[in-house]
Amino acid sequence: MIAHINTSRNHPTAIISSSCEITVKAYSIVTILSNNSIMFDMEHYKFFQNTECEYFPCHKTSHPEDFNCLFCYCPLYCLGDKCGGGFVYTESGTKSCINCLRPHERDRYDEIIDVLRENRRTQ
Repeated sequence: MIAHINTSRNHPTAIISSSCEITVKAYSIVTILSNNSIMFDMEHYKFFQNTECEYFPCHKTSHPEDFNCLFCYCPLYCLGDKCGGGFVYTESGTKSCINCLRPHERDRYDEIIDVLRENRRTQ
C-alpha cells in the first residue's frame, strides 16, 4: 500500500507500507521493496531535445518529437565503416551521415553506449 507519492522537481519519493511496483512518470518505474527501501529507474538522461537550436532537427525525420539531440555529434563517427549507421562516402572520400538517424532516435542510447564500450575493449 502506498501512503503518499511526491513527484515534484523530478525527485520522486514515496512513503510506503508494503511491497509493490508503481509507475511514477512515463519513463520511470519505482520498485518498493519489502524492507521499505525504494529503487528508482530514472532514465531521463537518455533523451534530450534542443528545439530552439537553429538546426533542429539536423536530419530529416518524420518524427521530430522523438529526435534525440543528446549525441549532437555522433560518437560513432570515428568508427568509420563499422559505425553501423546509414552513412555514405562522398566522391571526395568524406564520410557523410546526412541520412543517418541512428544516434538521434529516442531509444538508441543503450545501443550507442554498448557499441562504445565494446570498441573500447577491442582497441
